[in-house]
Parts: sequence; C-alpha cells; structure tokens
Amino acid sequence: MNKFIAISSVILAFSLSLSASAATPMVESPAKDKQETTFMAPATKQAPTPPPSRYDFGPGMKIPVDGSSLEAFNESLAEIKTKTTKAEYTTLTNAIEYLMVYNLEAQMNRAKLAAVLNGETGEEIVNRVEWGNNEKTAKSKNSHAAPDDSPTADQ
Repeated sequence: MNKFIAISSVILAFSLSLSASAATPMVESPAKDKQETTFMAPATKQAPTPPPSRYDFGPGMKIPVDGSSLEAFNESLAEIKTKTTKAEYTTLTNAIEYLMVYNLEAQMNRAKLAAVLNGETGEEIVNRVEWGNNEKTAKSKNSHAAPDDSPTADQ
C-alpha cells in the first residue's frame, strides 16, 4: 500500500509539473541570425479600385445609373443616351440585356438588375460582361475537346 501511495505521489507531482510548464510560456533567447518580427495592424477595408476599361468611352459613359427603382433606372439610361454616341449606347444596352440573362441576382428581372447595377457607371456595366470573342471564352469552349492526337472511333 505504501508503495502504491509513493508511486501515486510521483505521478501526481510529475503531472503537476507538466501542466505548470504548459501554462508557462517559453521565452526564447534572441538569436543573432533571426529577423525581428513586427506586427502590423489589420488592414482597413478600402473600396475596390475598378479595373481599367477595355474601351475608349466618352464622358457620357462615366455617368452612374440610378437603380433605386425601375423608373429611375430608365431615366438615367435616357440621360446617358443623350450624352453618348450611338455605338456607346448600343454597347451599354447590349451589356444590360446580357446581364439580364446571365446575372444570377437579376433572375431575368429588370428591376432587380437595376438594383444590382445601382451606382455603377455605363463603363463599369460594360466591363462586367465577358464578351464572346475573347481568349478566356475561347479556351473554356474548347476545354472539353479531344486533343488532336487522340484516337477516334474510326481507328
């Protein structure tokens, strides 16, 4: 019995010393070859910078659309139309029609799309669209094609 108590005491003392050392943080001595670590404050969120335009638009395409309501959206588009060339306005309306179909938030609803585009310029709206004849789209269309040297069913 005394032997059991002695072993239990040793185990208890050992476990207490382990828990005490785990609770005490270890302090490293500074080494000459280690670089000093500096802590930086977390970065504050900044508004994202819009990507540069792929087109050379005039000042009419820099007017933001008002998507607060469908009526306000249509009025802002009418204002943009008076200050843009026919080609610029056609590009903008084509982009809006494209987004009506492919923007999941809009759900093919023009009022919802207006809310999504609220505050964006005509230029930003056009830049949202990945038009069909760019390299990215061409690669994705051919991603399922068989390589040229693959055997066909005829061989």
